[in-house]
Amino acid sequence: MVGIAAAVSKAVVKSGMPPLQKAGIIVGTSVIGGLAHSRISTMNRNMTNSTSILNNDTSSNVNKFLDDSHVSPLQDLLFNLEMMNYVCLSLIYILIIQLVFKLYFKDTINLNFFNLLGSYTKIKLEYIFNKIIKFNKQISVIWIWIGLVVIMFASSLDAYTLHNLCVNMDSYINIHNSLFSNNNDNSIYIDNNSILDILLILKLINYISIISIISLIGLVMLKFHSNKNIKNLYIWLILIALIFSLAYSAYTYNDLYTNINNYVNIYLNIKK
Repeated sequence: MVGIAAAVSKAVVKSGMPPLQKAGIIVGTSVIGGLAHSRISTMNRNMTNSTSILNNDTSSNVNKFLDDSHVSPLQDLLFNLEMMNYVCLSLIYILIIQLVFKLYFKDTINLNFFNLLGSYTKIKLEYIFNKIIKFNKQISVIWIWIGLVVIMFASSLDAYTLHNLCVNMDSYINIHNSLFSNNNDNSIYIDNNSILDILLILKLINYISIISIISLIGLVMLKFHSNKNIKNLYIWLILIALIFSLAYSAYTYNDLYTNINNYVNIYLNIKK
């Protein structure tokens, strides 16, 4: 996964993209690749230590994990999910910039408003603005595709991670309690909501995000490749839905991570 991110980065570096978008795609793709690798390692770490604890194995592996770690696999995954959503939001903003130039800007513009500043200043500003517009409009649609594919990959990985969390919640809770055995916080947070219930809601929101991305891919294909007369409003409505779903998910993951001990206690109390 990190290799794929590096390959995309090298390809984008050689492209004619503007510096801001270029840096955003390079950093975003690399971070998503790194987060994906870290997330799978965390899930494997939880599985290994959960099996050892269930088998009453107090070997050096388990003891080292419990003694040296400052966060549990559950906390790791929640933080990872939050960061992944923020990176996807950043990539969406880059896509919006490119779509605005592609859909709304003409090849050249006249800045009549700047006549008050003098003809030389007006000509200079028009040259700069038109050069920026031309630079952005000439960018191949392939870079929009790269952004969509990277976001789709991240959302699909989120779906897999949420499924893993929901199915193995007991093991994640057990590891967390083993790591923070001195936690005596029995406070109840936000009306006895179970972490499992919240994750199920996040799964639904994640499916909405995936459907939105698939719909956006279809519209981009029809708009730029089949030359169909698709209203731009549909594209913006899907982007707005995608932004809200990702932003809400990131906020919720942050809340779960920040108040994880309270949520764990609620989960255990409900099970009792």
